[in-house]
Amino acid sequence: MTFKKEVDEDGFHKITHTKYDKRNFNKDGIHKITGTHFNTIGRDNKGFDKDSFDKDGFNKNNIHKITGTKFGENGWSQEKLHYITKTQFDEDGFDINGYDHKGLDKRNFKKSGIHKITGTRYNEDEFDKRGFDIHGFDKRGLHEKTRLKHDPRYFDKYGIHKITGTELNTLRNPRYFPNNCHGFDKYGFDKYGYHQITGTTSNKEGFSKRGFDKKGIHKITHTMYDELDFDKYGYDKDGWNKYDKYRFTGTRFNKDGFNKDGIHKITGTEFNEKDFGIDGFNKDGFNKDGIHKITRTEFNEKGFDKDGNHKNGSIYDDEGLDKDGFDNSLDTLGLHTSDDDLFYWSIIFNTTYFQKKIELILKVFLVCFNWISYVTYVWWLVWWWRIWQTWI
Repeated sequence: MTFKKEVDEDGFHKITHTKYDKRNFNKDGIHKITGTHFNTIGRDNKGFDKDSFDKDGFNKNNIHKITGTKFGENGWSQEKLHYITKTQFDEDGFDINGYDHKGLDKRNFKKSGIHKITGTRYNEDEFDKRGFDIHGFDKRGLHEKTRLKHDPRYFDKYGIHKITGTELNTLRNPRYFPNNCHGFDKYGFDKYGYHQITGTTSNKEGFSKRGFDKKGIHKITHTMYDELDFDKYGYDKDGWNKYDKYRFTGTRFNKDGFNKDGIHKITGTEFNEKDFGIDGFNKDGFNKDGIHKITRTEFNEKGFDKDGNHKNGSIYDDEGLDKDGFDNSLDTLGLHTSDDDLFYWSIIFNTTYFQKKIELILKVFLVCFNWISYVTYVWWLVWWWRIWQTWI
């Protein structure tokens, strides 16, 4: 027996220095507590029960007690071979413990618990290998210790306290933390951002209440911005905070007079008095220096500059079209004279054209109406005059 190699000549175990090994069996296989060849859960010193089956249901001949074959109900043999592939990996490429040949499980976790993509103990959804987040809550919102929707300190997964209904646990009630009447959130910070243990704005790991270190790097995103895209000072990449105030002005407008939505405070539109937007480009895509925002040159995608001149030296491109897509073949009525239906209908349905024509029609109508009214009025006077004469 292997046991004899682990005991000295007096029968004492070389590790425990007693007559019993770490599993409480002596050299004859007798258990210290039960006084039999079986321990308190009914297994001998080799791990077999009274029917000679081990914990996985295999006997000494590697036959499973339920299937009657060398493979258990889960499809794996005692040698950890799969019943279909006859290798240590199943059809999906995972072994009996759920790892592939690279040592990754189906969720890209290594055996050490480190995630392949994030390089941390948590995956992209911020859950660890066991399925719990950094605060011990699973996807259902149940805590790993209490198996309820609140942790031992009565905080739920959103950080809301069960009793106070806020992010603070005492809400000026010193019953739980007599030394802090304002209470602490689930991270151990009070409402002013000070940590209950360190007494500073950083916890023992060096992170602030919002998760930033002294260099402004966030503990989860590993960038200068948190999950909501705000930096340690509370501003996003464009300089706006959650109250829509601009970093450098302290107001709801930036230095150029635009708000967060890109509306100018004077014009009330997306463009300022000089027809430039919040990004510094006008409606045609050119900035004040005449550079186009897409091509980054003085010409747009069609080859026209900010003044409508084509790079070939004229106001028309090589196909004879100007910057708006029209050529110069228009008659005196503003209608297209070519046979190209595309240009014809573009003129017919031009808003400015229709507006001018409607205005002309209205003017003609009003003139005609005035003349008709005048003639009718004169005729009415003449008619009454004749009637009057007959009465006289």
